[in-house]
Amino acid sequence: TEPFGLVVLEALACGARVIGSDVGGIRDTLAHDVGRLVPPGDAQALAASIVGVYESGANARCSVNGRTALKKFRWANIAEQYLTTMEAVLGPREHENA
Repeated sequence: TEPFGLVVLEALACGARVIGSDVGGIRDTLAHDVGRLVPPGDAQALAASIVGVYESGANARCSVNGRTALKKFRWANIAEQYLTTMEAVLGPREHENA
């Protein structure tokens, strides 16, 4: 029940094919085109997903999609999202002139 899904992002960065439980941050970071989600606690669904990934062989498209999905989690993008949210709440930024 990882709240953010960092382990998913790390695995995608390595080009791994990821299967995760459909909970919390894992749900938010594991898009359908880069991995598979299974119901939490459902051992049969997990086993079927593992077999399905294994039998489908290496999938370069999944690795490319995973690395592309990571772009929205870059620190520059996250910082910009924070600034945009803060501006929406507090008003526009005042820029200092040096």
